[in-house]
Amino acid sequence: MRGSSKRFGVHEVKKGQYKGSLHVATKKYQAFVGELYLFSGYLDRRILPSEPEEIEIRNIILNLQNILEHEIEEVLIKYLKDKTDKKNLKFFKKLNEDYVSFKEKYDWLLNKEIISEDTWEKLDHIRQLRNAFVHSRPYKKRIKYKYFNQPLLTLKTLRQIFCHAEKIRIQLIKYTGNKKGKWPLIPPGYAEELNWKETIEIYHPKESSEK
Repeated sequence: MRGSSKRFGVHEVKKGQYKGSLHVATKKYQAFVGELYLFSGYLDRRILPSEPEEIEIRNIILNLQNILEHEIEEVLIKYLKDKTDKKNLKFFKKLNEDYVSFKEKYDWLLNKEIISEDTWEKLDHIRQLRNAFVHSRPYKKRIKYKYFNQPLLTLKTLRQIFCHAEKIRIQLIKYTGNKKGKWPLIPPGYAEELNWKETIEIYHPKESSEK
């Protein structure tokens, strides 16, 4: 996972001829950011009218799918390297040199019994939401997005999506043996302060079973 942005704000220069001094975003970059936000806001307000919460959930869904797709690709690479045959090599070549859709990737994992049908269903719901946002059109009427037949824009559903995504991510990482990364998907301090019980089951399964 990436660290904090180095392009905007005030940061200490870590190396090079300006080491020890403060890096401040240039006026040119600040002008670019201002215009970037202006155009983005214009599209969201005028061309594809969206409420602020819709914009945020859209960003979350896109990020979650990207994160999960990355971990799925890592699983595919490991599996295809460990079990090399003519059919697998053909798919491996397609994965590296051509285009393989997100759905094709987790369909493959289900076919190889690496993931369960329940995991497949959750991935498919996330994909459908992502596609709905990406292919949205300038409708006059607000679209009521849903996740497992539940309204998307609710606290309960938001937490459910994060829990589903994190459980899947951890499952995929266990298969590859890769490092989990510096940060979990669910902010640990925030979840603990709110007594978000679902996160205990994810990050502290032993504590959960003892209660």
